[in-house]
Amino acid sequence: MYNIIVCFKQILDIDQMKIDEKTQEPITKNLPYRLEDLSKNAIEEAVRIKEKHGGKVIGITFGGEQATLAMKEALAMGVDEGIILKGYKENNPELTSEVLAKKISTLKYDIVIMGNASADSYTGLVPGKLARKLNIPILGNAIKLELQDNVARITRSMEDVNYIVESKLPALITVEQEINEPRLPPLI
Repeated sequence: MYNIIVCFKQILDIDQMKIDEKTQEPITKNLPYRLEDLSKNAIEEAVRIKEKHGGKVIGITFGGEQATLAMKEALAMGVDEGIILKGYKENNPELTSEVLAKKISTLKYDIVIMGNASADSYTGLVPGKLARKLNIPILGNAIKLELQDNVARITRSMEDVNYIVESKLPALITVEQEINEPRLPPLI
């Protein structure tokens, strides 16, 4: 049995964005948010671990009202509990990882899973900073994940070669889109 924390993010749904005819600038006001694709992969992997090994999945995201829809989608996909961290509106990897670490350190966990980068900033800095603040190893860019006897083993794709990396738990694991095909939630 594993206690799993999955961190996910919602981003502006640019598929619904319109362009101001006068200024030719994108109109982002009142644009809805959607659950980011890599976040869906992270949620799916967390739920698969729970289904295979037992345990519990806690989802964590930032936001206000817009985060509610993303959390409902995560719960519909199989997350057991959700935490929405309100009041933080920065886009700073150092501060983001600090806020996440403070919350995660109050929870019981074996695995923290998240996408390897966010689709809106692509810095990829939060996972490493978070792992450092939690003082746990990071296994990054997983395209396959196996768990056995409190050891996580990932396959990681690097150019033309796949590497296998492993670590004892607890650990933070970042996923690539190739790791799985996220399920469609039955009802949000």
